[in-house]
Order: sequence, then C-alpha cells, then structure tokens
Amino acid sequence: MSKNKKNKAAIIHKTQPSVPRGAASDSNGNRAEDIRQLYQQAQSILAEGVPTGASSEPRPDESDPDKLREMAREACEIFRSQTLLLQEKLAHLEKVKQDNERRAAELAEHTAALEHREKQVAAREKDLLAQQAALAGQQMELTRQRLNAEAGFVAERRAALEALESSLAALRNELTRTEEAIAEQRAAWLAEQCKQRRQLEEQLQAELDARKREAEQQLSAYKEQLARREEQLAQREAEVWRRQLDLEQRERALGYERQDLHEQKASLELRVAQRSAAVREELEHRIVSLEAQLQQARRDRDTYEAQLRAREEADRRLGQRTPEELLQELERLRAERDALHKELAQRPDAEAADRLCQLEAERGAWQSERLDLQRRLAEMDRRLARANVAAIQLETLRDEKAALESSRSALQRALEELRVEVNTLIRCAEGRKPFPACAAMDEDAELQTPGATTNGSAVDNLADFVRDLQQRIAHDPEHPDRVLYYTLEDVRSFLAGLAMGPLVLLQGISGTGKTSLPLAFARAMGTRATVVEVQAGWRDPQDLLGHYNAFEKRFYERECLQALYRAQTPRWADTVQIILLDEMNLSHPEQYFSDMLSVLERNPEERHLVLMPHALEGAPALFREGHKLRITENVWFVGTANHDETTKDFADKTYDRAHVMELPLRPQPFQIQPLLPRPPVSFRALRKAFDDAIERHKREADRVIEFLEKHIRDPMMRYFAIGWGPRLERQLRRYVPVVIAAGGTVGEAADHMLAMRLLRKLKHRHDNRPQDLDALRRKLESAWRDLDTQREPRRSMEVLHSELRRLGWAPEDRA
Repeated sequence: MSKNKKNKAAIIHKTQPSVPRGAASDSNGNRAEDIRQLYQQAQSILAEGVPTGASSEPRPDESDPDKLREMAREACEIFRSQTLLLQEKLAHLEKVKQDNERRAAELAEHTAALEHREKQVAAREKDLLAQQAALAGQQMELTRQRLNAEAGFVAERRAALEALESSLAALRNELTRTEEAIAEQRAAWLAEQCKQRRQLEEQLQAELDARKREAEQQLSAYKEQLARREEQLAQREAEVWRRQLDLEQRERALGYERQDLHEQKASLELRVAQRSAAVREELEHRIVSLEAQLQQARRDRDTYEAQLRAREEADRRLGQRTPEELLQELERLRAERDALHKELAQRPDAEAADRLCQLEAERGAWQSERLDLQRRLAEMDRRLARANVAAIQLETLRDEKAALESSRSALQRALEELRVEVNTLIRCAEGRKPFPACAAMDEDAELQTPGATTNGSAVDNLADFVRDLQQRIAHDPEHPDRVLYYTLEDVRSFLAGLAMGPLVLLQGISGTGKTSLPLAFARAMGTRATVVEVQAGWRDPQDLLGHYNAFEKRFYERECLQALYRAQTPRWADTVQIILLDEMNLSHPEQYFSDMLSVLERNPEERHLVLMPHALEGAPALFREGHKLRITENVWFVGTANHDETTKDFADKTYDRAHVMELPLRPQPFQIQPLLPRPPVSFRALRKAFDDAIERHKREADRVIEFLEKHIRDPMMRYFAIGWGPRLERQLRRYVPVVIAAGGTVGEAADHMLAMRLLRKLKHRHDNRPQDLDALRRKLESAWRDLDTQREPRRSMEVLHSELRRLGWAPEDRA
C-alpha cells in the first residue's frame, strides 16, 4: 500500500464510530478530542502540506502536495459528517440526561433516610470537633504553663509538665484513634450508601421498566379493544341503518297496502251493498212468488179436498164398485180423453197459441236471467272470499306491524345507547389531533433533526456507484449467511428506472428476488423501505392511504401515508425513500392506485395528494392548506407482480407510466468484496448525478429515439396497430443516458425499453400473424447494427421468438 493510501486509511480509521448510540459521555468526549486532533491535522496539511502529530506514520512525499491536500479535504469532509453524528449523539445524551434528572427527582424522597443518617454523622463529627477543641485548649494551657516554667518554675514543675505531656500524648493518641475510627465508619457508611443507592436505582429502573411494559401492554390492549369496539360500532351502526331503512321501506309498503286495502274495502262494501240490495230484491220477489205459489197450493189443496169429497160422494153414488171396474172405466175414459185431447190438439184456438208463445218467451227470458244471476252470485262469492283473505292478510300485517314496532322500539333504544356511546367517544376524541401518526412525527426530535448524508463525490461516477451498490446489495450485515446476487445490468436498469420516473414494476415468477431487490437497494443506500402488502379486496384509494372517521374526527393513516409524510421530515428529506407495494396486482391498481397515478404524472412542484375535501384544524405541519400532502421527489413506488389465476392484469396506462423489469431465474454468483460503512446516500447528489448523465449522453438518447422512429414504428403500426407518444420519448431521454453513464451501452438500454415497453404488448394477442412477427424480427436484426455493433438485442429477440413458438412458427415456415 502506498503512503497516501496509508494516510487516508489512518484518517478513515480514526473517523469510524467507536461507541454505539447511547454510550457514556466520557467516551464521546474522547472521540470528540480525537476528531479535533484529526481536524487540526487536516488543517495543518492544507496550510503547510505536512501532517502534524503523525510521527508514527511514514512521512508522505512532500513533492506531491496535491495528494496531501486532497487527502486533507477528504479528512475535513469526514470530520464534518462525524461532527453531525456526534451532535446527534450529544442530543441523545442530553435526552438521557433529562431522563436521569427526572429519575433523580423521584429518588429524592428515597434519600431522606440517608440524609438523616448523614445528619447523625455530622453531629458526631461536631462532637469530635468539640473534643478536639478541648484538647487544643488543654494544649494551649500546657504551652502557657511551659512558658511559665521557663520563666522560673522549671525545676519545681518538671514533674507536673512530664505528667501533663504524657497525658497530652495519651489524649492525642486517643484523638488519632477516634479520627481513624470516624474515617473508617464514614468510608463504610459511604460504601453502604453507594451500594444502597445502586440497589435503589436498579430497583427503581426495574420497577419503571415493569410499569412501562405494563403500560404498553395496557395501551396495546386498550387500542385493540378500541379497534374492536370501533369495528363493532361500525357494524352495529351499519346494521341499525340497514334495519331502519328496511323498516322505513316496509312501513311505506304497509302504508301503500293499507291505502289499497281501504280503497278495496270501500269498493267491496259498495259492491256488497249493491249486490245485497239486488239479492234482497230478488229474494223478496221470490218470497212474493213463493207466497203466491203457496196460496195457489192451498187453493189446489182445497180443490183436491173438494174433489176427494166429491169422489167419495161419487163412489157412494157409483154403488161401491170395485177398483178393477173403476180402472177399466178409467182406462176407457182416459182413452176417450186422449182421443178428445188429440182432437182438441188438432184444433187449437188462437188465444191458447198466443198464450203458449208468450209463456215460452217468458221461460227463455227467465232462464237467461237465472243464468246471469247465478254468474253474478258466483262472482260475488269469489269477491267475498278475496275480501276475507284480504282481511286475514290485514290482520296478519297488523300483527307484523306490532312486532315491527316493538323491534323498532328496541332498535331505537339500542340506537340511543349507541348514540350515547358515540357521543362519549366523540368527547374522548376532542382534543386529539386528526392525523395522530403524522403529528407524532412532527414532535419526534430525531425526525426533526437533519441526518448526515454522503457528499456528491460518492455518486459522481455512476459506473463505480453501481458496482458499489451491487456489492452492498449482495451482503447484508444483519444476515451474513444470506447473499443476494443481482447482475450489474439489473442494478443499472433499476437505478436508471428511478431516474426515469417514480414508479417501477418488478414482475415474473415467484422466487426471483422481486421483493428483495428494492429492500436490499434501500439498505445499500443507507435509507429505509416501507412495505405495503396489497390485499385482494382493495377497491378504493382509502385502502392504500387510510380513511377519515367523522365520529372520532380522526384520520386513520395507513403505512403508505405515513411513509409519504416521513419522507418529508428533515431526518429523511435528503435520502431515497422506497415504498414497496408487494403483490401489487392482487387487486386492480387502476382502482386503489388511481389518485397516485394521476398525481405522479404532474410536475414535481404540483404533486399534491388531496386527502380530505376540506381543511381540518390541527393538521400536521407539512400539510398544504390543511388537507393536501405533497409527494416529494425523493419517493419512489416499487411494485412487485406475479401473473397467475389469483392476480389481475395491469392496464396499458399503468405499464406506460412505469419502468418494467423482469429478473432472471438463475443469477450468476460473483466475488463479494468487504466494504466500509458509509452514511446514507444524498438524494440531491443522486439527482445531480442523474441530471449530469442526461446532459452528457443526450445524443445517445436521440439516436435510440431516431432508431425507433426509423425502423420500428412503421412495422409496429402496420402489422399490429401499436404506436407511442411523447411520454416514451421523455422516458428514453432519462433512461438511456443513465444506463450509459452507469457502465452500460446504448444497445443495452434500447433493448430493454423495446422489449419491456413495446414488444411486451405483442404477448398472447389472438390476432398476431406469424409472418408479421417474423418480418418484424428480421427487420430488427438487419437494422440493429445501425445502433449497436457490440451487443445483440437479446431481450427483444426472446420476446419475438417466444411469441413465434406459441404460434407454432418454425424457421422453415418462412417460405
């Protein structure tokens, strides 16, 4: 390794984080001191061309100061990024300090006993000090006596002085032992106090953790219970509304039926009255006729009785002849009568004939009237039976109405209970913010602190950046045993797809790494990806973003809405944000993703997603006009799609707005190189790299557009009625330059766009003719050399060959 590389490695090594987040303040102080020394070393390199304090390292070549200055600039950049990280950790330590202060306040009451003990120790120390003062007074007295002895009482007081000195020595020894005992007791007391304090802190911390876990569990249970209550309330409310509507409909139907019954009853009563009057008149007429017949029968009876008496009188007069004789006489008389009748019939009179004709006519009229009356009587019987049935139905409806009224009363009581409960929930919801998750992000100090990102040099060379991404995607530090192999071509295409537009579609069979690619890409970029699992029942944008509950005055934000808001916070505003729509075509994206498709088509400054028809009080800080959310440029939507019997097909408008990729079934392994950690990649630096590549390679993009116009548009339109508009040209002008700047070729970019955007529309069409497909294939083969002589259109040829095989076309069939 060269001297410059060694110096650079040493600088980078010194700037690597040595302690995790939340470490002790002294470790951070040492690290800050190291960073200051490194900064001074870098400033010395810039000023003098020679690093200071680098005696342990070999001196760099002083004849090449540019390399030293470049290394110093890199050290300064690293120092600035590490300073930002240190500031973030200091803010975290400040938060920890505040927490410790709160805990110290809670510990105050527990230290009362310790303070009392300290007071006792202080009192004992005071007594000892008093004893020490007394000893000092005695010592002064001894000194005075010594001076007096020196003045003239030496001989006489020597014995007393020696006795006093021995007493003083004993008292001093006793004072020394007492002080040592006090010191030992104080040290033991301090050790015991520290031990008790540590035990108390551990106990308090354990108790706080237990209470925190208990509170979190209670909060989670309360949230689950509240969610269940909300769901039950919504179901009950829907059931009440449904039953109330059903009841109102049935009441209206009953009203209509009741009105019809009243009208039918009035009409029936009128017809019954008319019919009864006619029947009564007819019966009265029949009674009169029967009474006349009775009178006639009575007269006939009287006549017969008279005849019987006359017969008896005749028999008496006949002389009591036998019946045989009378029969014979009767037969004879009958024969005579018959003969007379015949004779009379042969000679009828005019009056009898007229009377007979009149009677026959009256008989016919009477029979006709009788049949008409019988028919009318049957009709009245049927109507009477229907009226009886209607009356029974009316009674049944009355019973049902009573039951429904009882049910309605019960439902009204339940509705009142629900109304009370809803009002309670509304009162509880008063004061809450309408977007709680977004509002919590506004109050999150970590999200409101700008995060450190890489400088522009990390992505200046897109080819090196793609190779670095391939290595970082392949190796996951959290799962070292899991390796993800993606080719450079796939990584280039994915990166260029991000430059092309905000929507990327990854499709193909299961197990090819569609979901893993965006997640690993976000990890390699040092940012995060939000996974949204699409459900088969999604039909509305609310399923993707969330919905507003008017009773609670709260918007239930889904993961996608939270990710869109989080992407605008200072912590993530300068990073690449991925929203992964997993199994995107389980439901129709044109339904639940319709608003987003429309918004993403607008200019970046006009991408505002309307969440509510009106503004809400207390809306989050990043909302526009209180109800609109801006879709920032650092957000990309990546959708994965399988194609089987459980999924839906994408519409052409979705394909036309997206960058489509199909990953290979078996990626080729490659050698993985260890890489140093780095801060998240700056979104602004990445966008600048895209813009520079677009400006630098715009001529190649024009060549691809010219190639498609010259060689592909005519056969596609003539054979298959497929064309394209300005949108594809705009996408080519952004996709092709980035692929080339990332190490690809113009043929690679053109082949991908031709296969995924145009030839894809030829798959599984029932009106495809093999001759037309083969003509397009031969046209593409012959014209491709005008665009790229090094790379064949592999993807495009695979699409055409697959469709020809489906139609049973073989090369020998060309003739």
